[in-house]
Amino acid sequence: MAEPERLAYCGVTFEDGKSSIYTFSLSQEELDTYRHHPDTFFGVPASRTTCAETPIELYDFFYDTYRKSTKEKLLTFMKDWPDVLRLSTLTQPELASIYAERMALGASQARECSATS
Repeated sequence: MAEPERLAYCGVTFEDGKSSIYTFSLSQEELDTYRHHPDTFFGVPASRTTCAETPIELYDFFYDTYRKSTKEKLLTFMKDWPDVLRLSTLTQPELASIYAERMALGASQARECSATS
């Protein structure tokens, strides 16, 4: 991305193995969108350059990470939790949400502890 020139540089590799770099002009609206959401602007999430500032943002991060995990994988992560038997009766989406919630809560509490230390 070349913001001053309002250009996006895109590398393309074709089926025959040849590669090329193309530039695309950006409108002001597209440039503003890129500045606001650089991690997902090109349609494929890239390495995160943002930081979760709130428990809700932490939840969203964890849910997005684990929402496609199988029910069995989530239960493996939760195997030592005291309520694992009750959790095993829930659906995969419910488990993903509970796992994300508890991970966000734990991360949020750890952040609070380190901030007060």
